[in-house]
Amino acid sequence: MVKDKGMNTRPANHYVVVGTIDGIVDTSGLGGAPTVDIRIDGNPVKEAQLRDSDDGIEVTALVDQDADLRGMRLRLLLPRVNVVADAVVFAGLAVLTTELTTIGGPDLVEGPLHLYDVRPVGGTADAVETS
Repeated sequence: MVKDKGMNTRPANHYVVVGTIDGIVDTSGLGGAPTVDIRIDGNPVKEAQLRDSDDGIEVTALVDQDADLRGMRLRLLLPRVNVVADAVVFAGLAVLTTELTTIGGPDLVEGPLHLYDVRPVGGTADAVETS
């Protein structure tokens, strides 16, 4: 059990992610709307979706789609963080899932239909004013 030590914490709303997956995740950006600007190996991810889940803050996106070959999706998990004063260092993870298929459907693929690339991520989380 955690005892109240009189600290006033605020939930972090600004995450700076560094590593092979990097960028900014704002759970409440300007005007209160969440914004996500993520890159994988330097390549921007478009139309990322953000949601609060039982596992923390979850960012998902379709990274690549080739209907005759494969589809790749990102699932980035960041912990919810409480901030007292300064930014807090965090660790999270990302899973890049590649689903293999063919023009004739997945039954023509030999072996595993899903490949997983698990990547650790880290960064800092802070509570910033959004007006």
